[in-house]
Amino acid sequence: MEFCAHAGLRRFGSSKPHAKPFRLTGHHARYLPDRVVHHEHLKLELLPNFKNKSLSGNATLTVVPCISKVKHLEIDQRELIVHQVNVSLEGKACPSEFHCTDDKLILDFEEGQELRQGKSYKIHVVYESSPRWGLHFVGPDPSCPKKPKQLWTLSQEENSRYWFPCFDHPDIRTTLDLIVTTPSPMIAVSNGELVSKTKDGDLSRFHWHMEPGLPPYLITLVIGEFAVIEDSWKDVSIRYIVPKGREEEAKQSLGRTPEMVDFLSRWTDMPYPYKRYDQVVVHDYLFGGMEHTTATTLTERTLRDERALLDSSSEALVSHELAHQWFGNTVTCREWPEGWLNEGFATYCENLWMEFAHGPDEARYNMLSSVLAGYLSEASDSYIRPIVERHIHQPIDLFDAHLYNKGAVVLNYLRYHLGNTAFQKSIQRYLKKHAHSTVDSHDLKRAVMAETSRRCDQFFDQWVFGPGHVALKTEMKWNASTKVLSFNAKQTQNLDGVPECFHLDFDLDILVAGEWQSHRLSMTQREQSFSFALPEKPKVVSPDPRAVVPGPISWNAPESMLIQQLADDHEVVGQIRAARALGSKPSRSSIKALHNALENDPFWGVAREAAKALGKLKSDAAKKALLASVTHARHHKTRRAIVKALGNYKGEDVARALKTILSGAASIFVEAEAARSLGKTRSSLARDELQQVLESRDSWHDLSRAGAITGLASLGDAEKDLDTIIEWSGLDKALDCRTAACRALKTLASTAVPGLRNKARLRLEELVNDPNFRVQLAAIGQLGSLGDSQALNCLEAREQSDVDGRVRRSCREAILGIQSDSPDSGRIARLEALVKKQQGQVQTLRHKVTAMESLLKKSAD
Repeated sequence: MEFCAHAGLRRFGSSKPHAKPFRLTGHHARYLPDRVVHHEHLKLELLPNFKNKSLSGNATLTVVPCISKVKHLEIDQRELIVHQVNVSLEGKACPSEFHCTDDKLILDFEEGQELRQGKSYKIHVVYESSPRWGLHFVGPDPSCPKKPKQLWTLSQEENSRYWFPCFDHPDIRTTLDLIVTTPSPMIAVSNGELVSKTKDGDLSRFHWHMEPGLPPYLITLVIGEFAVIEDSWKDVSIRYIVPKGREEEAKQSLGRTPEMVDFLSRWTDMPYPYKRYDQVVVHDYLFGGMEHTTATTLTERTLRDERALLDSSSEALVSHELAHQWFGNTVTCREWPEGWLNEGFATYCENLWMEFAHGPDEARYNMLSSVLAGYLSEASDSYIRPIVERHIHQPIDLFDAHLYNKGAVVLNYLRYHLGNTAFQKSIQRYLKKHAHSTVDSHDLKRAVMAETSRRCDQFFDQWVFGPGHVALKTEMKWNASTKVLSFNAKQTQNLDGVPECFHLDFDLDILVAGEWQSHRLSMTQREQSFSFALPEKPKVVSPDPRAVVPGPISWNAPESMLIQQLADDHEVVGQIRAARALGSKPSRSSIKALHNALENDPFWGVAREAAKALGKLKSDAAKKALLASVTHARHHKTRRAIVKALGNYKGEDVARALKTILSGAASIFVEAEAARSLGKTRSSLARDELQQVLESRDSWHDLSRAGAITGLASLGDAEKDLDTIIEWSGLDKALDCRTAACRALKTLASTAVPGLRNKARLRLEELVNDPNFRVQLAAIGQLGSLGDSQALNCLEAREQSDVDGRVRRSCREAILGIQSDSPDSGRIARLEALVKKQQGQVQTLRHKVTAMESLLKKSAD
């Protein structure tokens, strides 16, 4: 799965529930600085040097003071070498005194020379830069000697300042002229409309103009040699700008963009807000994509070959980035603590597109198994925080599963809370009122209240401004004599800062006498029981059948009813909850029901959950059911789940089945999963088979080899396999192999003898400083999970030196994870508590002394 912008960052380190708080040392409440000028226009004239990986620039910022006199002006910059600054009024320019700090270009104006309110000034800055961030040069390297030379930008959240001086905040909106000179035959893509393209010998000059205004983080520049595929929606130009030779993959992977534009234009009741939409596919992009206004940049992994398309798609990523043209670009979060208004909406729009294009079953299963599950994983393994959180070290700290996943979950629940029509009309009102401006969560709340007359304060306080989520335990009892169904729901969340009781509405569907009833239940207490008089015993009872509750639900029902529910529930969510519950019931009838669902259910998601449940049972009967179904699964995704579930079983019969799949799977995802599971069997034939995959099995992004690397690590023999794993972590290997090797090094190190453990750790420490960003993050995370205190020096050094907030945050979390696993951590914590207690006692004594001194002074007077 690829992620928009920065959401690919996953929290690494200890797997203990809430072992780390969200707020780490150095976090503080961040607020936007006071605005002293309006930034009305930005003109950039740029000359990149690919040989030196540097940039020469002339930036002209047109500003209008919004206070009476501006004597002191701070412009954001980072590591720019500023040669000259001129300030002009009405065409009259004069040099200005300036100086630079680590992150500011500062102009101080003498008495009588201040910038005056209401007048328009042009600040012209001549500079050069060798950007370490924000703007990136790529080209041939050991892993890809034929990689083309390219330049691309990724400036979110506050990285524009690395390649041009600006006021680097999301509440700034400026029109843009970007003029860049490139070597021919390279082309340059930026925001807005191409005003002109001229050629002078071996150089080409591109002039792009953008209006209405946009924030600095959405300004883009991409340079390279590309193929351009033309498409359209109504009078909007749509282009797929991709590496040459990848045109057919681009059509297959990006070709539904016009449909998506049409769908979102109709759903928002706001036609696509700009005149064109480009999707530019580049090499080595740090994450899945970035929604630059009118010109999204996408990772080269977006383009899938025919094997990859069998059971994977780029639609989620493409629809997410496109949705940002409305949510994030046309309407922009005022400050980064409100970033869910960009990312939560875009993530939810993925689900809306899925519902429209593939049906409600796909959308609800995605919401349950991917979106909600992603948030719950972070909440249980790392931390909980409010969606809107101001206490951070850097804005990147916020780009996590709370911002994306929980934001989408809350919007899904708001849709249920209001009803489909009222929700859609509320969002349409919100967009139209705030088009081409900035917003916060209160603006969304006010739009909902204005459209529906519903009071939403409690809703937003619970789900947006408060931390945590509801955890619901449900069960049922049937009284045959009174013919009354009792349904009991208990909220079990038990964490500091999280309400003991959320106000919660959800549906309960009941199949009785051949008819489905749907009841809306409202919980206002931590535990409540609901009673229903029914004509006969219900066949199926299904809580939250459409997956709207923003939290996990455990469902305890009689086994016979769960079997009936798996077969007959009218909603796939109910079937899935039944399959998961049966995964803890190893009876013959449960296994038979799960096997039947695996073989016959028409929806792959139900079959997948049945396979996962059979994998958890770990019985001979369950293993036989999986083996019986693996060769003729209806869907590649189902087959992949079966293969993964077989990894929970030992035995030569399992190993032989996996070997067969490994040599003949149509899907590369199934093939890679088979390699991973084969290693888990620890069969005598596994190592040779996995080595053959490494030697000869080419696939999309080398996924098959990456699976084999993980499989080798699962064999648990560092003496035999550590050198192979280290080899596959090298610069000359594909990215997926290298990140898999990072995980494999940690796996082997966890059980290896001291000498080999140190060897694996030292290789991970080398990879912490790898040229590739994803490898860096993988290595940092695995060092944190390994828990070896000898890695602290390496992690601390990287945390201090790196410019990127994601790397620094990952290092801090890894360090905290290692320290919390240290034998001395408990003693240190007790000492810290004792010091804190003594500090409090000292403070109390000081207050008493001060009070006594005051009384004595009054007596003396």
